[in-house]
Amino acid sequence: MTSPSKTPDDRVEEPPLLGSFPAGSGPDRVLRDALRALRDAAPDERTAALYDDVLSGRRPARELLNDRAFGESAMAGIRRVRQTRALLTPEEQGRGNAEASAFLERGR
Repeated sequence: MTSPSKTPDDRVEEPPLLGSFPAGSGPDRVLRDALRALRDAAPDERTAALYDDVLSGRRPARELLNDRAFGESAMAGIRRVRQTRALLTPEEQGRGNAEASAFLERGR
């Protein structure tokens, strides 16, 4: 796993969480914010430590996929998104899709 590196002014750069998003890009920042929120709401210290390890680059984000607590949290979030999306009009869904696509394009 990649460890943080120092810049010329001695600031520590965070390693990218996923190879598809450059470190510091919009999607990377959103993912980091989401992982921090999950860490803060973690059901136990072990799960919180796992999020910290991923955020610091000590473990790959892929390891989250094998974690029961992460899976339960992710599924609950997916259910909420589906329920909310079902309440939107087709026009609102289209606008949301366009905004998400534009956001991801800015991060590339």
